[in-house]
Amino acid sequence: MHQDIPDTRAVATNNALREAVLFINTTSGSGAKGDLAEQLGCILREKGAMAVRILCTAGHDLAEQLRVLAREEPASLPIIGGGDGTIHAAAQVMMGTGRPWGVLPLGTYNHFAKDLGFAAEPLQAAEQLATAVVRPIDAGLVNGHVFVNNASLGAYPVAVHIRDMLCSSMGLPKQLAMAYACWILFWRYRLLTIGLETGEAGGISRLHAPFLLISNNLYEKKSLTAVGRPRLDAGVLGLYCLPQKNRWGFLRALFHGLVHDLRENQALVMMQAKRLSVQLQRRMVTVALDGEVFQFKTPLRFESRPAALHLLTPAARFDP
Repeated sequence: MHQDIPDTRAVATNNALREAVLFINTTSGSGAKGDLAEQLGCILREKGAMAVRILCTAGHDLAEQLRVLAREEPASLPIIGGGDGTIHAAAQVMMGTGRPWGVLPLGTYNHFAKDLGFAAEPLQAAEQLATAVVRPIDAGLVNGHVFVNNASLGAYPVAVHIRDMLCSSMGLPKQLAMAYACWILFWRYRLLTIGLETGEAGGISRLHAPFLLISNNLYEKKSLTAVGRPRLDAGVLGLYCLPQKNRWGFLRALFHGLVHDLRENQALVMMQAKRLSVQLQRRMVTVALDGEVFQFKTPLRFESRPAALHLLTPAARFDP
């Protein structure tokens, strides 16, 4: 991240002197397993010198409980235990408040926590959180709704979701799960007619593609939906789509991209922008934000909101 961001270790130290409220989403992947919540609380108390109160909640109640906390306990430090969907819900409330908060990876998918630099194992992540520092992190917006990882339309994100689901639930090898996901999408193949306007190059670019993915900052690893954003503070959106006019070309490109590197395909459209408008030939469209599905009116207006979230992050993640 930017080297000129001021060191905020003092802020993190001050947070440690206040009470932390650990919200555990009981419906997330590992949020309700055994005595995990109490183990996490013990680590934060002992290693972070925090007074920790644990609140177990269903995911749909989280936003309202965060609003109540903001009104009644403005000095407390919220820590959100859950997956990307849980963090997505929290970000709607924390966006633009300037209030520090933390996350712990307790979901099926924990892409955001991993991109922040946290370990995948919850207890190890809690140890990192106990000594974390506060850093300003960007958020993405679409029609005023916040996303922390990406927004996706069409087929490609569905393939990744099917692949990961088969790997985690059935223990299938990645290549086999991927082949099955591609086969499913082969029969569901649909083209999106997309009009893109970035406001920077001028004019509207028209594309026909089976998927469109808009990311909060840029991916650098092989899979566009895998963890791999080296920066979360560049103030840009990444745009990725693969124009294909027939299902056979899409099947080949999709399988190659999921096994190897989709960016090796010369047809892949990649760009970055601070804001963009996506026009579709539909009045309403389904969009997946951080793995959660929403309906939006078109056009879709995306923008990057720099430094909108103030998150506890592992100190080592930002060492030169």
